[in-house]
Parts: sequence; structure tokens; C-alpha cells
Amino acid sequence: MKSFLRPFQQSRKPKVVQIGFNKTGTTSLAHFFRQNNYKTKGVEASLLIFKNLQADSDPFFGMNADLYQDLENHNLGIYIWRRYRELYDRRPDTYFILTTREVDGWINSRLRHNSGRYAEIEMRRRGIRDVDELVKTWKDDFAAYHYEAQEFFKDKGKLYVHSLDQLDVPGLINFVSDDYDLSRNPNYPWKRVLLADGRYDVAVKQRSKSMEKPDFEIQRFIQHIRHNPELAGQIASIDDDEKIIQLAHSLGFNISTIDLAMKVSGRIKLKARRILRNQIILNNIRI
Repeated sequence: MKSFLRPFQQSRKPKVVQIGFNKTGTTSLAHFFRQNNYKTKGVEASLLIFKNLQADSDPFFGMNADLYQDLENHNLGIYIWRRYRELYDRRPDTYFILTTREVDGWINSRLRHNSGRYAEIEMRRRGIRDVDELVKTWKDDFAAYHYEAQEFFKDKGKLYVHSLDQLDVPGLINFVSDDYDLSRNPNYPWKRVLLADGRYDVAVKQRSKSMEKPDFEIQRFIQHIRHNPELAGQIASIDDDEKIIQLAHSLGFNISTIDLAMKVSGRIKLKARRILRNQIILNNIRI
């Protein structure tokens, strides 16, 4: 009987919960805990924690991980990290880590996530038809969320702000040191540069600024094609990749570097063909 119950017995050791947005280094944080021999759970724990909260029980009932990160099910609209107030109320001994990064890099990473499908789901859910509007919404949400979370925890001493742009690994190790020893393997998974003041910088890991703007422009252009079936048909029939880029430029989309442009023209053409095919299917259904 004891062996059967063991997976469901709840350790009262404080848990560690990452409460930042996705695409803020959540996977690296999980790797860091695992390489120090701690158990982690991610997306797969979101639904169970959601059910536990709805049942007014221990959020972590039925699980035995140490770190919980990337707690969201985007398809179902479940974002456990946003419910930090409830998590704190039920388990005030929890260590909360607010992962963050420079907002423009975060936006570009989110737009690329899952080949753009993450953004598509978000736009559909919010009733947004334009990528620029989505970007503005995300930026506003980013600023408001960071302010509210830090205000909530400012007198509680249970929050650590963990920035990808200036990693302070010793600070993170110290934050959880009463219950977790992360110093056994202190090498954070990101490629790092040690700064003069003892902090770590991850600039060498990040994409160059010259890559960010074109990628954002590509997403905007694809969304423009999505809402213009005639344009999708025009692009799908073009054989010369360079003409696709010239067309994008003529419409005001600054896919600037020719090397990058030639690499993505095929991607744009494929998207256009899919959009055109879906439109033909939809028209046939209507008929």
C-alpha cells in the first residue's frame, strides 16, 4: 500500500514556480535545476494545477516536482503563472521566479514560436487581425504584468527577478539556498560572458539586432497575405524568389537584407500557397 501511495504523497518542501511569460528562458531554468538533480515539470502540469486550484486543494497535489515552469496550455487558454496570487495564498513558502528579458527580443521570439502558430492562436482568441496590434497588446501586457507581480511580492520576500539579459546566477542560487543547492553544478545552460561586476550577460547567445527586424517584418507580411487572397494567389504563381521580396518592399514591408530575404522567400511562398488553398476550400464549402 505504501508503494502505491508514494507518488501522491505531498512533500512539504517549498516548491519553486516560474511565473514569467513563455520565451523568457523557461527551458534553460528547467535545465539548470535538472543538472543539479532536481525534478521539474512544465506544460504538462498546467491542467492538473488548474484542476487543483478549481477544487480549492493544494496546487501541487498529485505531483512531486521541485520546479514548475512554463505553466500554460495555450490551446485551452490556461496560464497558471498568471495565478501567482492564488499559488502564494495556498503555498506561501513557495519560491517564485519572475523570468524576464528585453521586450523587443521577447516579442520576436514569441512571434516565431511554433512557426507562428502561437501568435495565430492569440490573435484569434483576442479578436485581433493585425500583427502590429498584437505586438502593442503584448507590450502593454508585458509591462502591466511585471509591475503588478513585483508590487504584489514587494513586502513578501518570495520573488526573484531572473533576467536573461543580465543573468545573475549567484543571485538565483542564493535565493533558493535554504532548500535547494544549485551550487553543485553552477554552470547555467546559456552561453555566458562574465561581466566586471560579477553578473552574467547572454548577449552572445541572442540573435543579432539585424536579424530581429526582418523576422518581425516577415511575420507582418505573412499576416497581410493571410487577409488578402488575391495577393496570396499572385505570390503563389511567382517563380523568381527575388520578385517576391521586391513585391514585399513595394507594399512597405522592410525585409532588408538580401541574404535573409532569399532564405525566407520560399517560406513566404509556401505560406501563400497554403492560404490560397484554404481559401479555395472555404469558397467551395460556401458554394
